[in-house]
Amino acid sequence: MGIKKFAAKLAAVALTGVLALGGAATIGGGANNSLLASADAAPVGSGFAFTPTAQGACTSTMVIAIPGGGNTVDGVPDSLPHGFLVGQVANQLSGHGIAQRTVSYRATPFFTLSYDQSMRLGYQKARQLIAQTVAHCPNAKFALVGFSEGSDIASHIIADINAGRGPIPAKRFATAALIANPHNGPESKHKGGTLRDGEGILGAMRGYGKLGDRVLDICNIDDFVCNRYAATPGTRAIAKNVLHASAANGFAGLNPMQVVGEAPRIAMGTRQHTKTYQFISPIPHAVGHVLAHRDLPKAED
Repeated sequence: MGIKKFAAKLAAVALTGVLALGGAATIGGGANNSLLASADAAPVGSGFAFTPTAQGACTSTMVIAIPGGGNTVDGVPDSLPHGFLVGQVANQLSGHGIAQRTVSYRATPFFTLSYDQSMRLGYQKARQLIAQTVAHCPNAKFALVGFSEGSDIASHIIADINAGRGPIPAKRFATAALIANPHNGPESKHKGGTLRDGEGILGAMRGYGKLGDRVLDICNIDDFVCNRYAATPGTRAIAKNVLHASAANGFAGLNPMQVVGEAPRIAMGTRQHTKTYQFISPIPHAVGHVLAHRDLPKAED
């Protein structure tokens, strides 16, 4: 076997091991880490008193919760709050009279799908769920809550709404609370966590416009997903290429020697990506932000 082929195989093994370090990408299990996807999925029905939303319930503000990678699978009922952090936020908001719907999608980035593929599927599912809820609750405004990959999805939807191509008009967008957003940046005017500046590893999202006044980004300074400068220069250099890679395609497009060299630092960073929010919880800030913004005057189209 040639040196290049051997290095490529070694890189694939190294990256697969790093991404699997926290456990399988399933809705119900333990620590589940990845470079851009979320980790430590909050198990449905174990350790959290999640309360399903009454089927068909409508409230003046509806929350659309979007779990991160490894925190959901296709087919979970949208009435059931689930997912690390977003499940708890949605559940607490339901106690304040805000009904929720949770997006389920193939959240298996870097394994059976690339991150790009998984994010696009989640984006489509989120738009579909919002459109269905609009049809059922024609007078409701909408708040988005996301974690990691879920925040990435939500940030694109907010930009779409501002551009007039979203699933709702701007006047029906109430607010958003985005945790560990890989597109964290200056256009979200509310900041939380231990980082109050900077940008995410995928670069700042552009296009929020006037809706940025209603968007909260929560990021802890040692989370390299929402704070690109917490990552090493080597990790930042391969971040965009990682978007298109998966175990299924042998992590095609990655420089094998770069991956092998960065594997220990990626492993440490992916673990910190969720551990930091267990020590400094974003849940109270996210819940408070949504409650504070649900009764604001409608944004203009």
